[in-house]
Amino acid sequence: MAERFTRIYSLDGMRFSPSSPVLIVAGSLLADAYSGDLLCQLRLRSLSKKRIKAVTAAVQMLSIAERPMGRPLVHNYLDLELGRDDEFGRDTAIVLPSREARSFTVAVTKVIYADNSIWELPADAEWQTLPPAKTLEEAYFDPQLAEQFRIRYGGDCRDMPYETGNLWFCTCGATNRRDEAICWRCRRVRSALLDVNTDSLRQEVASRLRQEEAQQVVVKAENKKLLFRRLKVLAIILPLVILAIGLAMTIPGYVRQKQAYDGAVTLLAAGRYEDAAQAFAALGSYRDSAEQLEKNVPYQQAVYIVSRARENDASVLSSVGRSRSELSDTVTPAMLLYEEAIARFEALDGYKDSDSYISLCREGIEKEKEALVQASYDEALALLEEQEYSLARESFLALGDFSDSAEQATEAVYQKLQGFCSFILQYDVRQIYADLSFSSDRGTVISLPKSVAFDQGNQCITDLRQACGKDLVDVNLADTPPEGLRPLSKCVIERLTELGDYKDSEELLAQVLDATDYTKDFYMLIEAGDVYGAYDWLRDYDGDFAERDRWLSLLDTYKPYCAAWTLFGGDPTAIPLTVGRDGSCNYFSTRVILSLDRAILRISANDGEEYFLDLYAAPGDTSFINEDSELYMYYAMIGGTGHFSYLQYYKSGGIRTSCEYSLA
Repeated sequence: MAERFTRIYSLDGMRFSPSSPVLIVAGSLLADAYSGDLLCQLRLRSLSKKRIKAVTAAVQMLSIAERPMGRPLVHNYLDLELGRDDEFGRDTAIVLPSREARSFTVAVTKVIYADNSIWELPADAEWQTLPPAKTLEEAYFDPQLAEQFRIRYGGDCRDMPYETGNLWFCTCGATNRRDEAICWRCRRVRSALLDVNTDSLRQEVASRLRQEEAQQVVVKAENKKLLFRRLKVLAIILPLVILAIGLAMTIPGYVRQKQAYDGAVTLLAAGRYEDAAQAFAALGSYRDSAEQLEKNVPYQQAVYIVSRARENDASVLSSVGRSRSELSDTVTPAMLLYEEAIARFEALDGYKDSDSYISLCREGIEKEKEALVQASYDEALALLEEQEYSLARESFLALGDFSDSAEQATEAVYQKLQGFCSFILQYDVRQIYADLSFSSDRGTVISLPKSVAFDQGNQCITDLRQACGKDLVDVNLADTPPEGLRPLSKCVIERLTELGDYKDSEELLAQVLDATDYTKDFYMLIEAGDVYGAYDWLRDYDGDFAERDRWLSLLDTYKPYCAAWTLFGGDPTAIPLTVGRDGSCNYFSTRVILSLDRAILRISANDGEEYFLDLYAAPGDTSFINEDSELYMYYAMIGGTGHFSYLQYYKSGGIRTSCEYSLA
């Protein structure tokens, strides 16, 4: 009978997106011979520490020419109860609306957790194809190398461990995030598994095979000698067998007890603690059987547990009443075994050197904790070196006051801000808005108009992404920034301000403030007294500018005061006398230097000698005064005829001298 379902397409590998809590393990396109429908069947795996209750997947059908057909088909997997590494979807068939599809692409777009929090796929996220896992035999092409790997790392090793993208796959088959230094399932250390030296494995294989070969030679020789001896003595022993059987029925009871006691001791030496306990219990009060049962057997078992704890051997957990489910990022097999050994030694109430072992176990637990913290610290440093700023920062913060973790958390923020500072110093960021994130749960969002991206070049977008290192970032091209985003420069300035005097943060802050002060050209013009230039600049400036209208009005008011003048009448020595000169001034120029609280009229004489004098007015006033002298007060203004009038008064009353100039 023909098969009902025909497979016409399969994904060529696992699919994964860096922030996704779900891995797409496999996917197939099946043709149903009964109904004629096309079915998509997916196999997905949870990577989340939090339980998942719903998953949304989007399937995009492709034609035989691998062109998209219609809109993606959205399918919801509901009523799930997924723990970490649980798989689902294998028994669910998604019926496709078109029977013409010949392949598909797929993405997980939303995940709802048991606590009702939601993960959604970022707009710019990509799904990567991961290489398939290989068994140890497939990876090494040598069963002896695979066997040696298991001898070294444990008999449950199945796959060749490997790292790809944001994940690493353990030899036990578990999937781990790259920031996990220890496999969440079997508690093996990632760095040890990924750095296996194949040459050293080959040397171990060669050594083992030589030993096995030598042992086989010895065993064969011994077996040959033994067979000869048995044949030789068989003639002697056989006549005595019948006699021995009869005598066995008459062996005294104390001999049998001694033999049973020796057997119990042998069982204990072989590490068969339960069997030894039963054997000593059966002996009752014979010799020290009671002490062996109550003290020595549990003591020897506790000593054995300590030896396994030193090897961090998870394989013995179940045999001593502990479970792998107790393991976590902060609990290792060694810690559980040390705890179990302590409980057993304490129950022995000082038997032999139990107290010394208790101290040793407690030291072992502390060393394990220190090693875990140090491993987490080293992992955080590696994340920082790899520009995983947010993950590194969170990892350092989780370490509390260990070493310089607090400073390193600040360093992660500082390095990310350095990237944005470099970007700001290179580009015009007035129309770039952002929500800077230093959390691994969400990425940084950046928005800028398409016209700005076009004007500044394709490298602008690349540099924006590089400023975030390997942190998640979503760059949107939109004329209107999304709600909640603020100017990029303000975000960076606030963060730099929070860093205070950390390294050169203050210097970076000054550079950013200077680079983003797009009005400084205007203030340079008014400080130089270039009223016309400042007016034209402000009139053409299309950015935000405080009190724009007031400034334009002031500048327009003082345009007539910025000119060159020639003597029209009066005392030509009046202006030189103001600065203590004796000559005449037949020609000078004027300019107005402005601020929001004062206007300065600067008269620059160049009639044979260079000097200038300043008169002052409130902004908007057209009469300028200087009262620096104890005897005199100086006054200047432009009259209705366009003439420049300058007067020197006695403070006690009356005009000392005056002059009038016209436009040159």
